[in-house]
Amino acid sequence: APDEHSRSEYASAMATAGASPEILVGEPEEVMAELDGIDFLVVDGRRQDFARFLRAAKLSHRGAVLVCKNAAAAAACRWRGVAEGGKYRVVRTAFLPVGQGLDIAHVAASGASGSSKPTQRKWVKHIDQRSGEEHVIRTC
Repeated sequence: APDEHSRSEYASAMATAGASPEILVGEPEEVMAELDGIDFLVVDGRRQDFARFLRAAKLSHRGAVLVCKNAAAAAACRWRGVAEGGKYRVVRTAFLPVGQGLDIAHVAASGASGSSKPTQRKWVKHIDQRSGEEHVIRTC
């Protein structure tokens, strides 16, 4: 939160919802340096430097959900910038026309596939019931 007043408003709203999140007050660059393993992050698309905050964020090794509010006011939230270093990959994005727009992205760690062994390609066999033709498709 930018200041104590905003922090207290946010804390009371979250308490009403039954949640008690950790709320840090200060400049975004300073606050980001203190955080490690972020799994949910909201940035304001109206800020000119929001992309820098996204790149500075130390996301969780399991990935994260990133939200850009006021996305319609900005040229567009660029989730591609988060994945540029190869550390993360954008799994899915969605734009919701709520308020000034919410752009939401699910970002996964590049190496996190759920298992340590490389994924194997599979063959899928389909037989057309009418013609009897056999179709074999290789999946990636």
